[in-house]
Amino acid sequence: MSMLERIKVFYRGSEFAYYLCTPLRELYYFFFFYLIPDKVAIERKFYKKMGYKLDWNNLKTLSEKLQWLKLYDRKPWYSDCVDKLKVRDYISKKLGTNKYLIPLYFETVDWREVKPENMPNEPFVIKCNHDNSSYVIVHEKNNIDWKKLRYFYRRRLKGRNFFWNNREWPYKNVKPKIMVEKFLCSDSSDYKLQEYKFHCFEGEIKFVSYYEYGYDGKKRHRFLDANYIPMDDMYSMNVNLELLPNYEKIAEIDELTQVVKQLAKNFEYYIRVDVYYVDGQIYVGELTFFDSAGYEKISPESWNMELGSYLHLPIDRK
Repeated sequence: MSMLERIKVFYRGSEFAYYLCTPLRELYYFFFFYLIPDKVAIERKFYKKMGYKLDWNNLKTLSEKLQWLKLYDRKPWYSDCVDKLKVRDYISKKLGTNKYLIPLYFETVDWREVKPENMPNEPFVIKCNHDNSSYVIVHEKNNIDWKKLRYFYRRRLKGRNFFWNNREWPYKNVKPKIMVEKFLCSDSSDYKLQEYKFHCFEGEIKFVSYYEYGYDGKKRHRFLDANYIPMDDMYSMNVNLELLPNYEKIAEIDELTQVVKQLAKNFEYYIRVDVYYVDGQIYVGELTFFDSAGYEKISPESWNMELGSYLHLPIDRK
């Protein structure tokens, strides 16, 4: 391990080092994030991720058009939709019921409250409401290093606003919290969990990213069209997973479709509705405005263009 790598490991694992470096970290954020205009930051990251420059006057692909939405589609109520706690109220109101919500055990703004006595006596998931990739699955709370976990969530709550990562505006006004939800796992002998990511354009489902979590530890995927028919395996959206050979519609497929359409219909441009299916029960996970921040490697390019054609921006109508 190089000296630089050792320093990184020490910094990430040491609470002392993290807070000792606070002034330097804030200076870094100031010069490399806060001073840079949103449009410039998006252009730079798009070029770095996609390998070519954005032409704001000729946006054709989904990847390109999502960048425009980051800058110009900024409705205040979007913040409630990306907040993993507040979106629960949004979902309940739109569907007229809370039966599609994942059971919530605990929430707090204080990282010190992340301790076993506040947790259920069954498997659960801890995560933040304002970011992604902060989840921790706990099967047995007596086997957890709670001090280390509290340190992890302390940094998550006190870190840089998630908006600055990719300039996804809806995240800018989300107040950071920690939440604890039920761990979803099927009693099926075939798989632990089914996950559907519905890609909706102007209120209509165009395709579905489908995933199965197997008991063998593998996560398999398949792209489905709006009728749940498996699409050609040539299509790719940065998915490096084993291809699921077959897909069978669930008995509740009509209910699932209606839930998604009801949630998607008020979104003028694009929304991804994430849904879990467990033993006959449908759970809405979250709403996503910018799939992978618009930096996914979508192939073939013709498919990226086709997806872009579903999304009609005001500048397209001029």
